[in-house]
Amino acid sequence: MSDEQKREKKLLSRREFLKAAGLTVAGVAASSILGSCGPGEATEAPTATSQGPTATPTAEPVNVVWWTEAVPESIQQSIVEEFVEPFNESHPHVNLELQFMAELVDKVKTAVAGGGGPDIIETVGPTVASEFYTNGYTISLTDFADQYGWRDIMHDWAIKYGTVGGELVSLQLTQETMMMVYNKGLLEEKGWSIPTTPDELVNVVENCLSEGIVPFASHSSMPLYHTTIWNDYASALSVYKWLSGEIPFTSEEFVGAADFLRMMLEEEWMGDKVWDLGFGDEWALLATDQALMKIDGSWAFKSGADAFEEFEWDVAPLPNLREGITHTWALGSGEALSIAADSENPEAVAEVLNYIYSNPARAGKLMAAHPGEWVVPIKIEQDDIPDTLDPRQQKVIVWMNEAGAEDKIGYLTWSSWPPKTLGVSMDYAGAHARGEMSSEDFCAEIQSQFEDDLEAGEVMDIPVTAGA
Repeated sequence: MSDEQKREKKLLSRREFLKAAGLTVAGVAASSILGSCGPGEATEAPTATSQGPTATPTAEPVNVVWWTEAVPESIQQSIVEEFVEPFNESHPHVNLELQFMAELVDKVKTAVAGGGGPDIIETVGPTVASEFYTNGYTISLTDFADQYGWRDIMHDWAIKYGTVGGELVSLQLTQETMMMVYNKGLLEEKGWSIPTTPDELVNVVENCLSEGIVPFASHSSMPLYHTTIWNDYASALSVYKWLSGEIPFTSEEFVGAADFLRMMLEEEWMGDKVWDLGFGDEWALLATDQALMKIDGSWAFKSGADAFEEFEWDVAPLPNLREGITHTWALGSGEALSIAADSENPEAVAEVLNYIYSNPARAGKLMAAHPGEWVVPIKIEQDDIPDTLDPRQQKVIVWMNEAGAEDKIGYLTWSSWPPKTLGVSMDYAGAHARGEMSSEDFCAEIQSQFEDDLEAGEVMDIPVTAGA
C-alpha cells in the first residue's frame, strides 16, 4: 500500500486503531488514526436483527434503526433480552431495531455519505462524532439533554467530550480507562505485593527480571504505553495544560515521560519479544506464568475473556511512574451515539437514548449483558451493578465513577488528542521507541503539529482534571 493510500482518511474502530498502531507504528500516516489499510474486526459475528411488537391496537409504531458492532451471538441475545425487548415492551409507540453489523465503521460512513443509514449513528468516540456533526450528518442533542436532564445523571467529563461549540452532539456509550491486569496466582506464589508507588513498581520489576519473568506482558501497541506515560509520568494535569495551550509538549515532564518509556523497552520491562508479538499474543505469557502484569484498557474484560479462564487473575490501578503527581484514571470513550440528521423521528430516537442513560440499575444490566463494553458514563452505585458481572470489572467501574465524580481523570490519547497530532505521535513512535530518535525530537514533532491544530481550531475543549 502506497503512502498516499495510507493517508486516505477512513474512520476506524478503536480496536483496529490500537492493533494497526502497534504493528505498523513507523508507517502510520498522520491522518490514519481514523483509518486503516488492514482487515476489519477479527471476529465477524453474524448480523442479527431484533424487533419488538410490530404494532399497537391504535397505531403503527415508529421504527428506530440502530447499527452497532458485531458481537458473539450469546452477547447479542443478552443485549436483546436486557435492552431491546424491555424497551419495545415499555414503548409500544416505538419499535427499536438493533442490528449487529460486521465492519460497522465502514458501513456507517458509506451509508451516511450516501444520504442513508440508521437513525442512531454509532461512532468510535467523540472526535469522530464531532466530525459527523460538523459535516451535517447528525443533529444537536442539546434540547433533548435539557428535556431529559442528561447533564444531571451523566459525568461532566462525558458531557464535555460530546460537546462541540456549546452544542451537545454525542452521548458516550462506553467509558473506558487504563488498568493493570496481573497474574494473582504467580504474585502470591512469589510472596510479592502488587505495586502502588513508583518505588514499589521498580522493586517488583527487578524481582521479575531476576527470576526470568516478564514484568509486563506486552505487544507493540504504542497508544497504550503513550497514554500510560503521559498521564502517569508527565501527569494528567500536565496533559490538561498542554491541550489547553498553557505549556508546550517539549516541557521536561513530557520529555522525561518519553525517556521513561524508552527505558522500559531497553531494560525489557515488557520482555524481549515486544516487537514480535501480535495483538493478543501476550495473553499467553500471563496465562503460563511467564509474565506477572499487563498494561491494558478496560475492554480487556472482553478481549482477554478466553485467557482469563486459564489462570488466576485480578486487576489493580496503574501506579504513578514518578513521585509528586496526583493519581488519576485516564477516562475516555470507546463508542459514541448521535442522532442522524435525516432521521424522520428524532424524538423517538431520543427516547431510545434516554432509556440507556436515565436509570442506573438498567445501565448496570447493560454492562453485565455486554462485558467490557456499553459501560455508560452515568452516576452509578455498586448496588446498581448486577452480581452476574465479574467482580473485577465491577471494581473498575466503581473506580471510574469515583474518578469522574472527583475530577481525578486523565486523558486517553485516542479520545482527547487532536487527530493529526495523534497521527504524528504514531508516525514517530517506532523510531523513538527503537532509539532512532531522541525524546526531545519526538516531543518537538508532536508539539509542532499540535500548534498547527491549535491554530486551526481542531483541539477539543477537554474536561478539567484535579488541580487545574
